Amino acid sequence: LNDMADLAADRRHPTKSLRPLASGRLHPLEAWFAVLVLLGAWLGFAAALDATSRILLAAQLATSLMYSGLLKRIPILDVTVLAILFCNRVLIGGTASNIQLSSWLLAFSLFVFLSLAGMKRFCELKIRPSNGEGAKALGHSYNEGDGPFLVALGVNSMLLSVLILALYLGDIRSESLYS
Repeated sequence: LNDMADLAADRRHPTKSLRPLASGRLHPLEAWFAVLVLLGAWLGFAAALDATSRILLAAQLATSLMYSGLLKRIPILDVTVLAILFCNRVLIGGTASNIQLSSWLLAFSLFVFLSLAGMKRFCELKIRPSNGEGAKALGHSYNEGDGPFLVALGVNSMLLSVLILALYLGDIRSESLYS
């Protein structure tokens, strides 16, 4: 669905233009068929899970749809939502497998994913078309002046994740888990 929503921008993108839909190797009707099949499989999978996992899966789907439709075009919010979507996947895995996740893991994950999302947007800004359209031609609302902010976001978020890991490793509770 995301690739179908971004089809025009992806066709102008240096690397995304090689994706099946953007390159024309996959017809949009085939993509819609895949969406229906995968949605059916998703519903079947979700039915086998506990209520908490189903709620998290539904939140993932709803947020992903909002992201593809609107949120990815709002600077800063797009990288934040990306990080949240990835953290939600960690939560879904934990609840589906009945593993209690620590707040340490979730905080660490949030900052790692925020760093990756910020750096992803920075890299996309750097490969923008040279025709003056900039990142908007690639479907984003960032401009050249946002580069330093995106780098700072990426680097500082990664440093925060390292700090969280260091604090966790120094916590007495972690020492009991790892000899």
